[in-house]
Amino acid sequence: MKAKLYLLLALIVTVATHAAEPSLGDAIRQFAPAAVPVKDYLVRDDSDGRGPQLVQWNAALGPQPTAADIATAKTALTAARATAAAKVTAETTSFSALSDKLDAGNLSAAELRQVLTLIVARLRKLER
Repeated sequence: MKAKLYLLLALIVTVATHAAEPSLGDAIRQFAPAAVPVKDYLVRDDSDGRGPQLVQWNAALGPQPTAADIATAKTALTAARATAAAKVTAETTSFSALSDKLDAGNLSAAELRQVLTLIVARLRKLER
């Protein structure tokens, strides 16, 4: 039972807290959450060492974000992801202790609800 619960939690943690650097698209969504790629903005990488660049912007979205705006948004997203990862680590530690109790047959109904709440919370975050 414990192995199955750990496997489920590991999968949820991995998907929910991917530590990759925020993309240009991630940063753009901070300025225009409803923007649709290609329709509202275009990102292109010319393989010239500069990486992806914002090359087209729909003026109806408001002013085009500057390189500094995008860098600031990426920094904020990186910090938010680090905070989320730290929270997941704490939840995983708590989950581990509860899982040990479950294996020993010492898990109360309240603690079982806590385990299920952690799992459901992770799944809900994945749906967003």
